[in-house]
Amino acid sequence: MKTMMIMKKSHLKPQTNLSKAQIDVLCEKLSERIEDILDFFGIEYDQYGNRISAPCPVHGGDKRDALTIFTSGDNVSGNWYCWTNHCEKKYVNTMLGFIRGVISHREDREATFSETINIACKFIDSSLDDMKVDMEHMEKTSFIACANSLLKESKSSQKGVPRDIVRQGLQRPAEFYLKRGYLEETLDTFDVGICLNSNKLMYNRIVVPVYDESHQYMVGCVGRSLEDNPAMQKWINSKGFNSGAHLYNYSMAKGSVAKTETIILVEGQGDVWRLWEAGIKNVVGIFGCHLTDYQQISIERSGALNIIVLTDNDEPGRKAADSIKEKCGRLFNLHFPKLDKKDVGDMSVDEINENLKPQISGMI
Repeated sequence: MKTMMIMKKSHLKPQTNLSKAQIDVLCEKLSERIEDILDFFGIEYDQYGNRISAPCPVHGGDKRDALTIFTSGDNVSGNWYCWTNHCEKKYVNTMLGFIRGVISHREDREATFSETINIACKFIDSSLDDMKVDMEHMEKTSFIACANSLLKESKSSQKGVPRDIVRQGLQRPAEFYLKRGYLEETLDTFDVGICLNSNKLMYNRIVVPVYDESHQYMVGCVGRSLEDNPAMQKWINSKGFNSGAHLYNYSMAKGSVAKTETIILVEGQGDVWRLWEAGIKNVVGIFGCHLTDYQQISIERSGALNIIVLTDNDEPGRKAADSIKEKCGRLFNLHFPKLDKKDVGDMSVDEINENLKPQISGMI
């Protein structure tokens, strides 16, 4: 195994008592060798503009767009995110953390920081002792990265698929969701339909489009299988689409969010639709039970002062609520209404009117 070869052949002395500046220099140099690092570990990947997508080798996933590594642009080069298991939270989202995570998984043990540093130094064929730390450059890089993250432009050079083309390509309404009690008008509003094009990844799946802030262009979509078949993955993302970088329904919710100064967070698309049917418009979905940094930045930019957390009434949902409280508690007024059902999507409009609305009165 290549990793073992590098570890055995490394004759660099263990790196200890490193300054943060030295580590930052190493991470910056590693970010210039991203493709080499992936090739070394035998990781197959796809490149889309300023980002790389691949299965996450840190937890051993097989979903091709689960991992994103940014190579340039508004994000810090070399930053990586595992959208399904959030491995970057354990190993830090730098290339140094990535290398440590991959080695730990493949060796079935926790790689030490020292050996990770040594392996990283082999990649750049240098020692940290030989690296000159340009503090002015490092401070400038850090400032630019922070500013770009907070002021990230909402418009992209690639706008996506026009909404009218999206609607034309789907068979609507989706009978599957009509049988689950959703109104045809609701499904039409959110352009939910079935893909019948056998040449498409989403063929024979229910497609839920995700639009840009103008609501004119689809930036990606998620697709649900028509059958609850354990052998088939229930939800998949369109190629290159990272749901963790978006809030579902933000394009239609942002006006109500600004007006009420409140944003409602739910896990799934069905939760959004049910609240919409009950007349609650300032709601967005986080595509699961984890609020990402990108999503948090979008919330901060939305003008919301209050967050209503309506994650699912189960153990993952409660953990999600605790995580949101930890991340956002000092920035927003948080509210945690009680749900009698497993999730909002399981509630009827009458139940929402009777049980939920009184708990969030004045914020919708």
